[in-house]
Amino acid sequence: MRILVLILKRLFWFVPTAAGLVAAVFFISRVIPSDPVALIAGETATKEQIAARYRAAWNRFRAMNPPIPAGQTAEMVERTNRAVDWQAEHLHEAPVLIFPAMAGCRAALEHPVFGRSVNGQVWVAIQNLMLGCRAVGLGAAITTLHLVFEEEVDRLLGLPPDAATFAMIPVGYPLGRFGPTRSVPLDTAVAWDRWRA
Repeated sequence: MRILVLILKRLFWFVPTAAGLVAAVFFISRVIPSDPVALIAGETATKEQIAARYRAAWNRFRAMNPPIPAGQTAEMVERTNRAVDWQAEHLHEAPVLIFPAMAGCRAALEHPVFGRSVNGQVWVAIQNLMLGCRAVGLGAAITTLHLVFEEEVDRLLGLPPDAATFAMIPVGYPLGRFGPTRSVPLDTAVAWDRWRA
């Protein structure tokens, strides 16, 4: 039975009907009534074009050889890099690419205060979407690398000039371990009363 479930999940990775589950997730993610965010699924015709730009952006980032972020080890960074390498090579195979977007926000994004306010509204919707995906057994990953080629991707998606995407979320059935995530210890992530020096 377990093998049958595994085979079915692998088959569903290639079947675009995962879009049906994603539609249910869209419904779940719209729970907050005041949420103004439109969630746009990329069309199949543009997946390869978007994937090519994603690979180029990832290669550009890797070439910069950024320093290891605070709180991470070289091993953690390398594991993440291997996962993103795989995603860059297989992005076009994801059944659905989701672009959280908002119309009429382009001018506000340029403002140092209002831009952060707009971002806050969008990331609440993204969190709801990610939780919804996990609840129905879908794997999803947030990335913003497509923004390196933002104008081109916006054209591919047919966005109006006043709209903007904030992230790209490939969604599909997970291929590997899909267990609990790791978190850093709370005392390293939370400061009381003021910023820790």
